[in-house]
Amino acid sequence: MCGDCGVVNGHKPECKYAKKAESNPDWTETVVVINSIEKKETRPGKDNTTKPYLVLGVTDRDNLEWNMYCWHKSLFQYLKPKQMMVCQFSTRKDGDKTFCSLEKVTELAGVQFADNKPATASEPQF
Repeated sequence: MCGDCGVVNGHKPECKYAKKAESNPDWTETVVVINSIEKKETRPGKDNTTKPYLVLGVTDRDNLEWNMYCWHKSLFQYLKPKQMMVCQFSTRKDGDKTFCSLEKVTELAGVQFADNKPATASEPQF
């Protein structure tokens, strides 16, 4: 239990011991609805192995539809179609194409996330 905020196995966001949210100035924060999810694998590399990834068909708040790529396998189990997600993504240009990759989930289907995992709401125990 934290001696400052009283939370077991974690900290309140305002606690001085809480890990400050990582942020990257190159990431963009947005709210999207996940319309579809397609599981894919990369082409085999030099070591003849592939890596799984997801292609999320999303719609943003401006009603634009686009694809977001998810490379973080730890998120695969949480992402489902028809969910609203608050997230941060990075962009990479390759020729005339722009690729958007999911970097950090802040909220998914009304559940707060921390470190790309559902945040546990621990109450102080006396």
